[in-house]
Amino acid sequence: MKLLLILPPSIYPITPPLGISLLKTYLSSCYSNLTVKNIDLNIFFSRYLVKKVESELSKHENSTIKDFLAAHRVMQKKGLESFTLKSYGNAGVFFCSYWNRELKKLNQALNEYILNTHPAPDELIPFFKIIEKENADLIGFSVIFSSQFYFTIGLAKWSREILGIPTIIGGAAMRDLPFINQKPYNSFFDHVVEGEGEVPLTHIIDSYIGRRRIFRTDYHPLNNGNQIDGNNIMNLNSLPSPDYDDLPFNEYLSPAIVLSAITSRGCGWGKCSFCSHHHSYGALRFKSASSVVNELQEMNEKYGIYHFDMVDEFLPPKQLESLSEEIINRRLHVKFSFLGRPVKAYTDTILNKAYRAGARFIFWGVESGSQRVLNLMKKGTKVDDIEGVLKRSYQAGIRNCIYTFTGFPGETGKDRQQTMSFIERIQAYLFVVHTGRFSLQLGSHVHKHPEKYGIEILEPDNIRPSHAASVPYRYINGVDIAALTREQDRYDQFCREINGDNEYYGRMRRHLLLAYE
Repeated sequence: MKLLLILPPSIYPITPPLGISLLKTYLSSCYSNLTVKNIDLNIFFSRYLVKKVESELSKHENSTIKDFLAAHRVMQKKGLESFTLKSYGNAGVFFCSYWNRELKKLNQALNEYILNTHPAPDELIPFFKIIEKENADLIGFSVIFSSQFYFTIGLAKWSREILGIPTIIGGAAMRDLPFINQKPYNSFFDHVVEGEGEVPLTHIIDSYIGRRRIFRTDYHPLNNGNQIDGNNIMNLNSLPSPDYDDLPFNEYLSPAIVLSAITSRGCGWGKCSFCSHHHSYGALRFKSASSVVNELQEMNEKYGIYHFDMVDEFLPPKQLESLSEEIINRRLHVKFSFLGRPVKAYTDTILNKAYRAGARFIFWGVESGSQRVLNLMKKGTKVDDIEGVLKRSYQAGIRNCIYTFTGFPGETGKDRQQTMSFIERIQAYLFVVHTGRFSLQLGSHVHKHPEKYGIEILEPDNIRPSHAASVPYRYINGVDIAALTREQDRYDQFCREINGDNEYYGRMRRHLLLAYE
């Protein structure tokens, strides 16, 4: 039996995907008669764009497409000798902008194909052929971001209707997928997995090789009696290391590969009122420091990789200290970044150990410089503690990148001004400030209790794919949206001035490690 695991567009091909690489190793260890093949279709989409642009350029001169090719060359150039964040970041801005523009056009054609108003777009045929030549018995689609939805649905429709191959959809973005129980989308997937994928996939595979019988999972699992519950993965230390052998490292758009790694599943806080990530995992579990370092060492020895981005919800102080001590004791030469929750438990001792172990960047979930707003968000953090931990991290030699966003329900102009004043006060400790705007996430506390936040949800039972990552809502108490937007624009401009040349670095973060050996 052959299982094909696919990462559909659109995710910028900066780093090999961790999720399907972990699933391949795990499933291969469970079955002697199963072949698992991984395909990152974003690599193929990148090839498609380059070929398309080169063909257009042969017919007529066009500065936009010439600039795209130049940006692609900068991002794909291997080696760190001439690598600079500024040149890579500038290329990334242009490359990603062009990528998004072309994807939007293709998504429109895909939607028409999905709704049976037009045949499959010609541009999609090469992607169909990639799937067809694998002769798979079962196809799984890994959906991490809402930007993948149209491509995923189009590929699944073709796989089932033309090839007759059963399809599975799963991944972190399933929490953003309320439309999966609506026609016609519910006809394109034989199995829907919400949460962690290892155990549900074994149940599905067992059903096809005759070990057990399961019912077809028709709609969104939360609404279905035949739910396949992914939140039951066992001891994380028992999971084998990821297998990247199917993925072409040389085609990822980075001067050197930065691999994702994970030390836990779940969130050690899990109370932020704007967040819905708790849908993706079961209970909080940690891998032991020795297991994590074993994996880092294996990736170093097998693939020559020594740059890693820890993609936990956040890496708590105690686990950071244990991990750092293990790396130091083993004399393992690595550089790594991770997400942190800015609390005072990150002491000087812990942060200094982390630097010695190779920590070079921390991405902090600061969100706001207003204590009132932090309390509304249920962040469990204090402005004074945030300032203290950023200072300690900076003094340890680790660069700080902070995430902030505006527009949380209840936030006022005074709150935004407090955030700007706070950022000015801590500017010396910052490498970059990443800005965003509030997005109402399905399943978040704000979504479940909108009246507590002064909002009303729109279209609650008919959220389209284009809305999947953000539930439409309106303010009950007459907020001046135009004025709010102007203030948000002012805040974004303020942060751009704070960031200077670093403006884009918070969005494509994995390459940051490559500039600081």
